[in-house]
Amino acid sequence: MSSLTPRRAAFFTALTLLSALVIAPVGSAVAAQSPATCLPAISMTNGGFEQPVISANNYAVLHQNAVPGWSTTAGDQAIEIWSSPFLGFTAAAGQQFAELNANQVATLYQDLATVPGQVLRWSLNHRGREGVDVMTVSLGAPSGPLVQQGPAISDNNLAWGSYSGQYTVPAGQTVTRFAFNSVSSAGGSGGVGNLLDNVSLGTAACVVTTKSVANLSGAATARVGDTLEYSVTAENRGGSPATAAFITDTIPAGLTFVPGSLVTSASATDASGDDAAEIVGSTVTARIGDGATAASGGSIPAGESRTLTFRVKVALAAAATTVTNEATTRYTESFAGTPATSVSNETATVVENAADLGVTQSLAAPLSSGGTAQYTIAVTNNGPHAAANATVSSTLPAFQTLSEDSADCSITAGVLDCTFGTLAPGASRTVVVTGTVPAAAAAGTLYTLSSVVGTSTVDIVAANDAATRTDAVTPVATIGVTATITDATPASTVEGESLQATYVVTNTGNLALTGVSVSDPLFGPVTCIATTLAPGASTTCSADAPYVVTAADAASGSVATTVTVQGTPPVGSGLAVASSTAAASIAVAVPVAAGPLVTTGVDPALPVLLALGLLLIGAAMTLVARRRAARLSE
Repeated sequence: MSSLTPRRAAFFTALTLLSALVIAPVGSAVAAQSPATCLPAISMTNGGFEQPVISANNYAVLHQNAVPGWSTTAGDQAIEIWSSPFLGFTAAAGQQFAELNANQVATLYQDLATVPGQVLRWSLNHRGREGVDVMTVSLGAPSGPLVQQGPAISDNNLAWGSYSGQYTVPAGQTVTRFAFNSVSSAGGSGGVGNLLDNVSLGTAACVVTTKSVANLSGAATARVGDTLEYSVTAENRGGSPATAAFITDTIPAGLTFVPGSLVTSASATDASGDDAAEIVGSTVTARIGDGATAASGGSIPAGESRTLTFRVKVALAAAATTVTNEATTRYTESFAGTPATSVSNETATVVENAADLGVTQSLAAPLSSGGTAQYTIAVTNNGPHAAANATVSSTLPAFQTLSEDSADCSITAGVLDCTFGTLAPGASRTVVVTGTVPAAAAAGTLYTLSSVVGTSTVDIVAANDAATRTDAVTPVATIGVTATITDATPASTVEGESLQATYVVTNTGNLALTGVSVSDPLFGPVTCIATTLAPGASTTCSADAPYVVTAADAASGSVATTVTVQGTPPVGSGLAVASSTAAASIAVAVPVAAGPLVTTGVDPALPVLLALGLLLIGAAMTLVARRRAARLSE
């Protein structure tokens, strides 16, 4: 390729810069941490005399080698430490304090490495033991002379006095001695007096705030739906406490706070006013340090740090951007009482492109025991980008004979899995799942369908990435009955015979029924073995008395009846009394009526006439015989 002319080179340079501006991810330039470092810190060792630990309500006279940081000019090198509430005295801070006069009048001191020109601040608490005790504070090179700081310190034994001052390290002085000199005590004894506590000498507080972010998915770049954990640490690298300290962090746009994720050195909730941390709007605030409350920040001792952590979720608005964030620590420099601010480094999180996949679930008709359940699961890409290989995984209810209608789906062990391919923004795919509700499912039984959508590429789940619905089996109160009429002599049922009636009653609904009864207008009262039936249960009933077949029954050819059964659903179900009817009958033999006498070849009236003739002849013969007998007797 030929070399570019200066004009063409300038053109391509400008074009490159313009392209960089166009494709650069959204977000501000990375901000500088301020301060990032502090001057060498100088601070006291064991300024509260808390080491070594003395048992409560006691004291100890120790060799100076046993007391970290401290030395004495006493000939016996003894240092005396008290533990509250020895002799009724409690420490000004912490649990322990020192008595300047151990066994003799002496000077208690510490030597610290210093930098010429440094401004040091000192403070302490002093108290008399048996009355008014007096001491002085001196600073200078160990080789001397030490320079007294201000007037002598004088306090009675009723309360602790508080004192402080400022000292500039002279040129050439690389070690500075901080000394406390016993002047007098109320009792005049060299071994009694001048109680000393909470001693501090050092540089001003200097807080460095450091911020970090971790993607809990473990990926180097974030995806919409990922959870980020921010951690903010405020470290006091100065030589004196940072008081009234608190951290603030404003959550960037495109991120949403995860409720309940605030963590500080003490327990914290999201609400304000109940503890030392809260989130209001998009701003997280944590009052940190020793003694922090819901109203004010606490103290961060020199050399110590305090940390705030919280979590956020990446929202769709952050897709294809770089999310930046920083935090601020505000505190008061304890000696000068002036406010100070520390700004953290800025974190940057790259968020990949995303498709807004949503899932909905619908049920065609309410669930019923033994009925068909039909769900439609729809996956929709709401944009703004295409979703490659969109997927849905659904945990299905415990139905029988589960099936689905899509070639892109399968059901294994009650879980539906579908891969639909690429969905353009606005496109949808659906799958219909059908199953049978168990026949034994009682009313109110709950069945849950849960679906999660995703993709197999960087286009990932955003809003509406999961859906869950729970449906209850609809309460049903129904009852059925069958009736049977029987004859003890079943060969033929005729007038005058006794018939029996039996009934089988079944609870065909999914609610228990009470007060089960059968009414038969023909047979009269009916008694049932059970009057309470669980869903699916049956009982047998019988008519209390038999029925006698009448001439009318014989004439009609049957005995027939229609019975009614009823059962009452539970109170509060809102359902009416269950009722149904059934018919039963039995055939009755019809009697044959007598017909006229019929003869063949003879007049039917002839026999009658012959009989009458014989009677007349007989009568005539009787009359003739009587007359003959009468004559003979004359």
